[in-house]
Amino acid sequence: MCFVLLLFAASPASAEMCLRDPLIPDGERTVYDFAMGESSCTVVEVVSVKRENAGEVYEIISKSRIADKKVKIDRKTMSVFYAETVARNEKSIIQRSAALLKDESAGASDEIKMLDFNALGYMLRAFPFKTAVSARIVSVGARDMFPVRVRVAGMEKISTPKGAIECYKLELGVTGIMGILFPKSYMWYSIEPPHILVRSDSPKGAGGFPASRIELLEYSAGK
Repeated sequence: MCFVLLLFAASPASAEMCLRDPLIPDGERTVYDFAMGESSCTVVEVVSVKRENAGEVYEIISKSRIADKKVKIDRKTMSVFYAETVARNEKSIIQRSAALLKDESAGASDEIKMLDFNALGYMLRAFPFKTAVSARIVSVGARDMFPVRVRVAGMEKISTPKGAIECYKLELGVTGIMGILFPKSYMWYSIEPPHILVRSDSPKGAGGFPASRIELLEYSAGK
């Protein structure tokens, strides 16, 4: 199954929050342990810097036993313009993709526009940690039933197989009264660029979604 979002419009003078290129090295390779509920698997992510759309883009390929992902991010704006996920289980294989061609909607100065929430973890590497306190995450071309806000919740040192890493701690939560049903999630990014994701924790949420955890195992700057 494939879902493609196509927005045909004139290019806008965007006013949403200014994301910053974290200068991810070409060939960066990251290995994570991913656990959800009772199951776990290893996730391998590789970043390539490519020329596309008359500019440079980050192409991120993620592979694991349960899902493969491809995400493309424009380096100039750090916005996701393509996201694809192939999810697998014992009974099915499902492919979903979204492609953003053009967008004329103007975001607010405290908004980050998101094409696909599967790509959020990559996009937040560009969060202006030092200058922004919080931001709203809004979906491109859709109305958000459960608005999400991300904020810098402080700094913490996270232990990894490679040693302790100083990190920014981001808190993500649904705003308003619905926040009672959706517990907050947390993500830790290295203070030093290129702001790699070091850890992520999401508790069991509404609708019976199991708790999940991501932990850094290996990191290589690549070429």
